[in-house]
Amino acid sequence: MCLNHTSRVLLIGIMVTNGLAQSPVIDYRYAPANHLNAICLPDDWQKTLINEKGELAYDFGPGPYAKPLTTIGVGVADRELTVIKQQWEHPRVPLAQTELAGEGIRVQVESFALVPESWPAGQAQETTGVQRRNGRNGVVAWATPVSVHDPAFRNAAWGVNRPIQYRVPVAAGSTKQVALGICEPYKPRPGMRVLELRVEGAAPRLVDPRTAGELNQPHVFLFNGRDENQDGLLALEVHAALTSPDPNVFLNVFWIFPAEAALSAEAVLRGELSAQAEIYYPCGRENEEAALAPRLDAMLATFSGDTVTPEIIVRTNRELTFDAAAGMLRWNGQPYLLSRPAALRLTQEKGSWRLALPRGTRQVAVMMVHGQRGSESSNRVPDLRLAQQRSRKFWRQEAHLPFDRLRVPDAALQNLFEANIRNLYQIREVVDGRLQFQPGPSVYRGLWMHDVVYAIEAAAFLGDLAAARAVVENVMRFQGSDGQVRVMAPHAMHRETPLLIYLMCRYSRLANDAGWLRTHWPAVTRGLEWIQSARAQTLADSTATYFGLMPPGFTDGGIAGVNAEYSSVYWSLIATRTAVAAARWLGDEADAQKWQAFFDNFMASFRRAYERDKRRDAHGHWYLPMRIADTTKSEVPQRGQWAPLEAIFRGGVLNCAEELAAGTLAVLDDSLKQGLTVNTGWLQNGVWPFFDVQRGIAHLWCGNRERAVAALYAIANHASPLGTWVEEQHPRDVGRRTTGDASNATASAFFIGLVRHLLVLEREQEQEIELLAGVPPAWLFSNATIELKEVPTAWGMLSLRVHVSPDGRSAGIAVSTPRTSPAPGELVIRLEAFKEAGFTMKRGGSLPDTWRGKWGGEVKLEMAR
Repeated sequence: MCLNHTSRVLLIGIMVTNGLAQSPVIDYRYAPANHLNAICLPDDWQKTLINEKGELAYDFGPGPYAKPLTTIGVGVADRELTVIKQQWEHPRVPLAQTELAGEGIRVQVESFALVPESWPAGQAQETTGVQRRNGRNGVVAWATPVSVHDPAFRNAAWGVNRPIQYRVPVAAGSTKQVALGICEPYKPRPGMRVLELRVEGAAPRLVDPRTAGELNQPHVFLFNGRDENQDGLLALEVHAALTSPDPNVFLNVFWIFPAEAALSAEAVLRGELSAQAEIYYPCGRENEEAALAPRLDAMLATFSGDTVTPEIIVRTNRELTFDAAAGMLRWNGQPYLLSRPAALRLTQEKGSWRLALPRGTRQVAVMMVHGQRGSESSNRVPDLRLAQQRSRKFWRQEAHLPFDRLRVPDAALQNLFEANIRNLYQIREVVDGRLQFQPGPSVYRGLWMHDVVYAIEAAAFLGDLAAARAVVENVMRFQGSDGQVRVMAPHAMHRETPLLIYLMCRYSRLANDAGWLRTHWPAVTRGLEWIQSARAQTLADSTATYFGLMPPGFTDGGIAGVNAEYSSVYWSLIATRTAVAAARWLGDEADAQKWQAFFDNFMASFRRAYERDKRRDAHGHWYLPMRIADTTKSEVPQRGQWAPLEAIFRGGVLNCAEELAAGTLAVLDDSLKQGLTVNTGWLQNGVWPFFDVQRGIAHLWCGNRERAVAALYAIANHASPLGTWVEEQHPRDVGRRTTGDASNATASAFFIGLVRHLLVLEREQEQEIELLAGVPPAWLFSNATIELKEVPTAWGMLSLRVHVSPDGRSAGIAVSTPRTSPAPGELVIRLEAFKEAGFTMKRGGSLPDTWRGKWGGEVKLEMAR
């Protein structure tokens, strides 16, 4: 079952006798022109992607971002091929099928990752003693250095909005000479990327890679380092300077020499002293070299039509060699690309390697080898049909992903939902020995606090509370002794601390684990005390625009630089109100009253600032610019307006009926293009699909079901044909540009959350849980089923089943919730969609808009049509 096929059948044109509206259609009409999708394994160190042509895509660096420097595809000599369609064999199994066609020829390409007999036994482990902390992002053959240079300058470790951190084993307290090597191949002018190089025991040094030379010019910087803290590890780090326009950093190579060694930077740069170094460390290849076993990717291409000469086309900066005897490409002397039949000859032109295969070949098997240890053992291509069977078995039976907790009757939507569950876990990673949900496989291959809230919620919504807890506990290690959370660098993002507070409280409620939260309550209170102290800093100057709010910080999401801004204010209020409720859940009334008083005082400051800073858009709607005291006229009203949306549906900090909430939603609704809000993020005149998840949930929270459902389907139709999203893209009438990462796992988490909210909406402040508030009447066709199986909620596990009879004349709703004493509140079942679909009470009489009852026990409702 493929996403493309089912998006055009099963629900298109289904009508019932009472005039039920036609269902919205998922046909990917707004899919980005260029996209990437993951075919790797869960928690994989090798984040293999394929592009819109079905080519394998590798080697991503810190510029150009989200652009593969290596692609592997198949073609035909002297023929141009175009993409006809692309789809998954099944949304749960990342076996991609891409159909290509040219004059007289068709090619079916199946791309997938081979699954080892034991996974994750092939995960990467450190072997050199050198530790790379907080992620192993790296890229091979990023730079093409000019002049005579050490070969390690071609590769680079890199970090996005975070430093590169190495720890090198040395004798405790010893001194060393350290050489750091950098080579910038991307930034065209000086001043566009400024690095701060740090070596323990030495003064830090600010370096602009372009100031001292041309593009691709290697440089070496010498330091006298010392293990100051006597821990036997010498710290080497690269940070972005506070003045750097680009916060993303890199390092190509480092050397550790004895303190008394006679060195010159020029000799080190040329590689003349590498053999004399105590440690010579080419950066950026940590995953490849630490892999316990090779990780293999494959393409199986089938040719039909004219007799042709198939080719394997490699576009890369890697320095490969052609092994004519074996018909393979090698990298670093090890097997890299193998095929069956083997390649006969190689031609090179304009950065492309073309491997010619025997004329008349009808099927070509291609295998890529990743991981240097043991790669020589991967010297033949296995039977890829058998490998596909192994892959199907793994994803269906052994991966144990939470596919079966939620079911909706729109088959296209269900397939999209399942493809994104898979993508969420494919992009997840083990970092420093701990599980970590990540936004993307290339640019955003790391921890982002805001994104991880949605990812952990998505895992919990799907019943995977073990993974949710593991990632929450991983995130907690980023909290300092003062209570502040710092992940982003170099600029402080003040909402990171309230995000952790919210996340801890939210996880514990979904897991129904008061004991866990009680154990970790000191981390919550430290975070709240930090928020209180940060706000107290703003009270020193009553003339400051941010008086009584939060200090200036980094907003992100379309707002550049350090500003006095409102996102940290919204989130501090959300976290404080959430912590008040959590304290009362734990029976800690003293903390609840203390933080409620702080919330009330903080909220009063916010209200005063709102009255001063609020503005009307061109349609007369009130809104609050994200920058405090913003008087500019060049910024569009909708820019960065995700934070007030979360203040609506995360604890109801903003009430739906008030001016700011209603006005913000109206501003966004008046800015739609292709069903999504334009100009909310970084891309000028672009749309940011998963931003509109927040708009959809806020509308649902405020009772606007139709707008929530419309947002759901607009978001779905901006996915790629393989069912995932780029972060931002231009609408069709603007252009083809995209920004951010793909396969975007944050978008996957957001989408999972939106679908779940349509079915279960938790209103903890009102002591209500609403079911089916976002169900469209078009889902209630003959034989339709909506199902939730033991899904976590703030009050415990919930099961739900809605089923319409095969003849469409009756329907039933069955709900099961655990009995608790006392019952936490009301269970509300929304029935408006059933009324609009023509259902009445089974024994006659109109349906009410809602059914209300106590939480705990079984509920069964029966209807007729």
